[in-house]
Amino acid sequence: MKHLRKNFSVLILLILGLSLLTSCNNNASNTTDKNQELVVINVERTGGLLNGIGKVTVYIDDEQVMKVKNNQTNSAELYLSPGVHTIQTKGQGDKSSLVNFEVVAGEDNTFTYHTEISNIYGVSLERTQ
Repeated sequence: MKHLRKNFSVLILLILGLSLLTSCNNNASNTTDKNQELVVINVERTGGLLNGIGKVTVYIDDEQVMKVKNNQTNSAELYLSPGVHTIQTKGQGDKSSLVNFEVVAGEDNTFTYHTEISNIYGVSLERTQ
């Protein structure tokens, strides 16, 4: 009986500890969300017939956020902290140069880009809005 009570006490302590950890994690993520802004990234892709095969991958701060087919526009909604971030596209082995954009707290953070694959110039990326 004494052994059973000890195991029950250990189980209760484990449950309380896990509850406390879960509560701390939820509070930490809520704090992060309050410091981030909604950002909308629109990427339009064009290219010639031979260069239009496959998809272009879009990276924000070196993390893949979407893929865009030729002659299409895709959008991604992200939560990012205010400050300067980078966008880059990659297609058929080539990467565009990094392009900076700034997220401003309390403002409309919608950014539109055009990307294109070319035999001569590789992958280009430019902000259009």
